[in-house]
Amino acid sequence: MKAFHHSLSNSRFYCAAIFLGMIWALSILYFIGLLPDLFPKLLPRSLYGLPGIVTMPFLHANFLHLISNTFPFIVFSILISLRGNIYYLKVTVLITLIAGVLLWIFGRSAFHIGASGLVFGYFGFLLLRSIYSPSITSMAIAFGVFIFYGGMIWGVFPQAVHISWEGHLLGAIAGVITARLMKTDKDTS
Repeated sequence: MKAFHHSLSNSRFYCAAIFLGMIWALSILYFIGLLPDLFPKLLPRSLYGLPGIVTMPFLHANFLHLISNTFPFIVFSILISLRGNIYYLKVTVLITLIAGVLLWIFGRSAFHIGASGLVFGYFGFLLLRSIYSPSITSMAIAFGVFIFYGGMIWGVFPQAVHISWEGHLLGAIAGVITARLMKTDKDTS
């Protein structure tokens, strides 16, 4: 086990694995009622909901919600982590903060939870990174993301009342903004 931890901690995917583990652990604790107010939900234009800007990605409504965010989260995290752990952390923090603040300002007055805003942010980031930081690798990644995950774009339009489509839209916008902000940032692992 020690050898596994050592090899993981030296991996480019260490931060992504830790972050995913935290999302799963906290979501499960939330499911069983052990995180009632420690991690408040994002509630737009409310002081109570302000901490939700940061805590929102860690809470999911149910197991299906968690699973639906997990698979694209893993794929996109791996693709972003190819540039290193520090790069991944910068991208994740920027998307989380930008998307959260935008959702807090512009979102409808309802509780918003889940990592889908972050996932849509990764999606927007990976698609636009090839424009702001062009390389063969970033263009190939953008092409692959578009081919395999392009259907996600429909998630930015209004849907069922319990789905935060504006979280998806503002997450994608945050990803585009982050791609622009990170245009000169190279591998910093």
